Amino acid sequence: MKKVLLSIAIVMCMFCFGGCKEDLTDLVEETAAPGAEGEVLHVSGSSGDIEETSDTFSARIINSEAVRNISWDKCFYNEGFLYYGICMDTNSDKQCDYCVRRFNMETEEDEELFSFSFEVKEYEFVGDINSMNISADGDLQIYYRYKAWDGQMSYVQVLKMVYGTDGTRKSCTELEKDEDVSIWLKCAGDREGNTYISSMDDDTMNKLYMLKYDADGRLVKKMECNDIYTLGYVDGGGRMVLESGTETGSEYRYVDFESGKIDKDSLKELNDKSISAAVVYDYDGCLLLAGNEWVYSYDTETKELKQAVNLKKQALDRSSLLYCAQMDDVRYLFAYDSTGDGDENQIILLERSSNEEDNRRVIRMAGIYENDSDLKLALSAYNRNNSEYRIDYVGYGMDGNPPVDQMMRDIIAGNVPDIYVLGNMDVDNLIAKNMLEDLTPFMEKDEVLNKDYFVDGYLDATAIAKKQYVIMKNFKLCAIAGRKSKTGSFEAGWTMEDLVKYYKSQPKGMLLFKDSSGYGVFRALMSGSMGTYVDWENGKCNFDSSGFRSLLEMCYALKRIKDDTDTMNEWPLLLKDGKLLFGIEPVKGPVDIQYNDVVFGSDTVYLGYPSESGGEISLRASGSVFAMSSVSDNKEAVWNVLKELMTGSYNKYSYDSEDGIPVSKKDFDKMVTRAVATEKYTDEDGIEVEPLRVQHGYNIMTGPAGEQDIALLKELISRATFRVDSSPMLEVMEDDVMKYLDGGRSLEDTVNVIQDKMTKYVNENS
Repeated sequence: MKKVLLSIAIVMCMFCFGGCKEDLTDLVEETAAPGAEGEVLHVSGSSGDIEETSDTFSARIINSEAVRNISWDKCFYNEGFLYYGICMDTNSDKQCDYCVRRFNMETEEDEELFSFSFEVKEYEFVGDINSMNISADGDLQIYYRYKAWDGQMSYVQVLKMVYGTDGTRKSCTELEKDEDVSIWLKCAGDREGNTYISSMDDDTMNKLYMLKYDADGRLVKKMECNDIYTLGYVDGGGRMVLESGTETGSEYRYVDFESGKIDKDSLKELNDKSISAAVVYDYDGCLLLAGNEWVYSYDTETKELKQAVNLKKQALDRSSLLYCAQMDDVRYLFAYDSTGDGDENQIILLERSSNEEDNRRVIRMAGIYENDSDLKLALSAYNRNNSEYRIDYVGYGMDGNPPVDQMMRDIIAGNVPDIYVLGNMDVDNLIAKNMLEDLTPFMEKDEVLNKDYFVDGYLDATAIAKKQYVIMKNFKLCAIAGRKSKTGSFEAGWTMEDLVKYYKSQPKGMLLFKDSSGYGVFRALMSGSMGTYVDWENGKCNFDSSGFRSLLEMCYALKRIKDDTDTMNEWPLLLKDGKLLFGIEPVKGPVDIQYNDVVFGSDTVYLGYPSESGGEISLRASGSVFAMSSVSDNKEAVWNVLKELMTGSYNKYSYDSEDGIPVSKKDFDKMVTRAVATEKYTDEDGIEVEPLRVQHGYNIMTGPAGEQDIALLKELISRATFRVDSSPMLEVMEDDVMKYLDGGRSLEDTVNVIQDKMTKYVNENS
């Protein structure tokens, strides 16, 4: 055990806030000096430090279709319901229809409350809902922002519409226009019917005004803030403004419309701690501030800052947090982007648990640069439902500190993970150190997660020395795609020298990849061919080969290509026109097979990355990769965790080809059924499935897949070999390659330096 620990230790060797300037009018008053009673920010913890509380939470995941595409900046939570508006079909450029809906957080029922149409005048333009809230009378207040024309210039105008929850419109008020304001940004209403708006002048674009309107739409107060680009948030009671983006840095300012004060001092302690945060909701006089690690509750009356929820413990990253609300004293609602691209949202409800001692056995999971929110929610569900074991997840690198150093310190201290979430860690390297457990014996005796569970070809592709060390729910295939009529002779395999020779035979000006700069080509090829130059098992490298020299020489010839913006943006058109030789986008399912077929004019061939052995198609994880630690004391429990991840809720939507190709044979077949469907049908989960029709950029359209597309996808899987991201090794040699490309080092010196450096790297880490 000590030897293993030693070897492991060796290998491990929109809101940007600014300040407000006082109003130029008489509305602004100086606040009390720092330290004056009632004006000091109180921070929980000793000596003013914010310390971690011992609160724990149970979690419930809501994965309803209804909440996946809500515009979270326009919805609001109130007494168990989430209210939101959606734009329905726009009939023309002169009329748009909106529907206001309500989602029950307990029953997960979604219902339509009412809909409305807004017909614009000849001189106006169709707008959008800016925000919504509820009044003290229980009426919905909807702020509709649109663009109008006064005969000389355009300006942004706001309508405040009040509806009863039965759909009856009670009023529609146009807010009074101010002569200094032409751009209206964020609207917010309080329960008394007042409206608060952040706005900007159109001339200098650097004067930001905060406006207050009464229930009849009359402007009653106006404050000017200078040196602000955008305003972060105005709470419903007009008590606080959180600004964003000045030239001086990130700061908060406390603003009270009622007193007309801009307070420079009460948030000084928060600013001094450099907590980058955003207001996400107002509850019972408190604002929730989402920092990088914590969500804080700030009481606008007492000016006290308290910890609310530890984001890291709840497996939520601030960058994916879309919305947060405090439902009551112990419950919180979090909405987050579960895919990272805004296409799918989920909700997690957290309830503060009692601080009873947890005597369960601990399974330790560790990941580097891992930000899989679905995974972390699945772990939260596991901890909620398992009475014998608890998973403690530790993430490294998400806070900007060197992840390897952090993990090394933990391992030396004896905190060896039971489960690795590999990220870009090199599997061959870890296997060479005997750090990973062969999963084959567990699969052989499992009735569910055995060889029959996996899609054909997956286990062969991921086997290393006939052993299974890794497991994942989705994967992608990385290969070089080209025209069969031009490069079909390389389908059986090619070396780096073959590729270089072929490229030299092409007409002058022909581009190789979408990033055709010297280093862009080097990185693209080495990302898939690194394995041919590194032998982890024997601790050897062969970067001094003729193939690697040929690659460097070709990249040196391409160094003249500096500005590749047009190529990066228009590469699909260049491929179609034959001005770009190869595409290197990963294949995640039948859609990508069809896309390449369109781009290459039904003349597509998939070539393995060049290698000394003749070419290789890489199978890479599309998401998290799991491995069991060889020194875990709870291997059976660890296997059960991996099994739960593969077969439980974490794997629920693995058949969605946007996430990659599912490793589950059942889900692979489901993905295929969806891809080839030519008529609408209802699947076994009760979901209505439309025939596949995808609009890509540059007027490229793909529809239902054919049997030949599915056959080709299966063939590519059978040809693939599992590889991890080679970024760590590319980083080791990047400076030396760049010196060569810039003319600061000869070819032979560069090859010798890289060979020596990489050999030492491999030996030190194997």
